[in-house]
Amino acid sequence: MNQRLIAKLACVSPSTVSKALSGSAEVNPETAEKIRRIAMETGYFKEKSKRKRHYTNNKSTLLAFLVPEVLGYYYASIITCLKNEAEAQGAHVAVYIYDFDSKKCRDLISSILLRNAADGIILFSNLKFNEKPDIPILCFSNSGEAEFDSIGHNTKGIVSDAIDYLKSLGHSKIGFVGELHTMGMEQTFEKCMQEKGLPFREDFIYVINDRFEGIGIKAAEEILSQKERPTAIMTAYDEIAIALIHVLMKNGIKVPDDISVMGIHNIPSTIYTPLPLTTVETFSEADYKAAVRTLLDKIHNESRGVKHIEIKHQIIPRETTKELK
Repeated sequence: MNQRLIAKLACVSPSTVSKALSGSAEVNPETAEKIRRIAMETGYFKEKSKRKRHYTNNKSTLLAFLVPEVLGYYYASIITCLKNEAEAQGAHVAVYIYDFDSKKCRDLISSILLRNAADGIILFSNLKFNEKPDIPILCFSNSGEAEFDSIGHNTKGIVSDAIDYLKSLGHSKIGFVGELHTMGMEQTFEKCMQEKGLPFREDFIYVINDRFEGIGIKAAEEILSQKERPTAIMTAYDEIAIALIHVLMKNGIKVPDDISVMGIHNIPSTIYTPLPLTTVETFSEADYKAAVRTLLDKIHNESRGVKHIEIKHQIIPRETTKELK
């Protein structure tokens, strides 16, 4: 497939195709979108990428990682693991940050495709596409219902196991602390509490419009203002739990005697806090390596079928939770 044939299919001139595929503002958006769609459907980008590697004698595979942020340890640790495995397999990596903005994510993917900037994509999201990109994509999807190869946590399993652990310690008044980006986990928490016959209380749900430690600080302030408080709290991730515990204890609330607290992800600092944090281990090096190999297999061998890798998890009991007396 070449630009002359695309021009014929799109009923435009070859020069218009050239401008549209280079991102020129001279072509109106509707025509440019039509041309890009035809190029994708006919495999133009894939063929161009192969020709480019052949003429430049560059045999190395380039993978694009699209990640929402790199501020926290969670995403940074996963990217590092994926990068190390990709390089061990002879590939190179480029990282793009889309700031939890789905439009920005789509624009980045379009740019990558237009510039033939990658042979495959690892996407930290589960976007739906009107037109399926013609290069292999592996996405992070907790449901396993993605249209591409995917990897993800069993969110319900994590939340359910965390609640079961707190329940085994005698807790039924269990709260949840999260943020706007973890609303799915909060909804899962509500369903699991109800399924287990435990009381779900809206006043024990603290969804804060902030990030990382700021969430824990503001949630602790809300808890301190309440006459009745939960006896145990599950947080969406460890940084929240660490700050939450700090503010509670600074204001006379004993952890875990008054309130048990647990996090998720088991970041390294959780073992070195004044009270080592009870958490859920969600990092699996073996699973992340398998994800990279799955994508590379799609690129090099054009294997068919859709594969989902479920990331293993386990409860790590430490000193911030105890049996309710």
